[in-house]
Amino acid sequence: MFDKETSAIPEPTVSAVVPRPRRACRGRVLVAALATVGALAGGFAFTAPASAATGAHGSAAGAAAPAAATAQIRSQGTWTSTGQMPFKTKDGTRATLPGNGEVLVTGGGAQPQLCAPSTGRWTATGDAGTPKWGTATLLKDGKVLVASTDGDGHAQLYDPATRQWTDTGRMSTPLWGEPTATLLKDGKVLVAGGEDTSSAQLYDPGTREWKSTSSMSVQREGATATLLPDGQVLVAGGKDYDGYTRSAELYHPSTGTWTATDDMSSPHGYGTATLLKDGKVLVAGGNTGQGGPNAAAELYNPTTKEWTSTGTMAQARYWYSATLLPDGRVLVAGGNGSQSSTPYTSELYDPATGTWTDAGRMPANHQGGASVLLKDGKVLVAGGATTSADVYTP
Repeated sequence: MFDKETSAIPEPTVSAVVPRPRRACRGRVLVAALATVGALAGGFAFTAPASAATGAHGSAAGAAAPAAATAQIRSQGTWTSTGQMPFKTKDGTRATLPGNGEVLVTGGGAQPQLCAPSTGRWTATGDAGTPKWGTATLLKDGKVLVASTDGDGHAQLYDPATRQWTDTGRMSTPLWGEPTATLLKDGKVLVAGGEDTSSAQLYDPGTREWKSTSSMSVQREGATATLLPDGQVLVAGGKDYDGYTRSAELYHPSTGTWTATDDMSSPHGYGTATLLKDGKVLVAGGNTGQGGPNAAAELYNPTTKEWTSTGTMAQARYWYSATLLPDGRVLVAGGNGSQSSTPYTSELYDPATGTWTDAGRMPANHQGGASVLLKDGKVLVAGGATTSADVYTP
């Protein structure tokens, strides 16, 4: 069960930004990125106490508010700690919801782990062959495809009904670093990019085979990928051979081809992309390269195929998680940034106003953690330089 709500954590001293170390693997540098999944999970057995803090830096929830304001101002929510995970995960942590309702956490250099929503209890899963770095995609049948980004071309399927892992077809192109993985409308999975590659490939759950498809126009590692309402996939930003890029392109599943779309106003490497309820895509944060972490955010309109700037986050961040809430707002949490406090912070984006507000301080440091929306509308944020997991209640 969940622990009691944590007390305020002292603000750490702001220090100079230290470049994030990259993982050396088989003589090459490998970076695993953050994937966030907005799948619905069973709700955790937790009820926020009446005295729970809310708003920026623990403002008192119990304080009386003017009646007129109560009807107009939405709560900024509260954060609460949950039980400890069996293994610490680093950046590249993934969270998905298999068909049995348990939250599956993979990647981040650790053995896969399961969280039972009814109790908040964590258990280990997987075996020696399960990729510890890789993409994680929830398939239409409730299984999860994990494709290795360790350069070995290995892929496995997790079956929640049996809690068993099985090998599936080997990838057409073994990948390193941070590719994107997107579930298409026909049930196939598009995996694109990675370290030093523009390649793309498709996984077919029906045949359990991988096939190559057309390559992107440039190499992309740490890009974002979003399935649009019309079935196309928007891939934006990332890092190419010239550094961090502002470019974006569209994948057309019907033809297996790519076409360029407008450039973004700034690079967003290792940022996040969230499909909003109005069909637009919010891309925020990320790394700009020499410019460091990015606080900018912009919206892509699939109808006009144009980007427009929107409100800027309070803190520049990359390797963080983003989750679409039931009310249409977007919660961003943790990451690396220009301030030492960034991994503990969270913000809310409101599409109605195009602005960001403080969503409170998390109990734990989540640099590269993963988030998942629960059935009751709460959000679980897990891992990322820690064994801790925290729950956000809007």
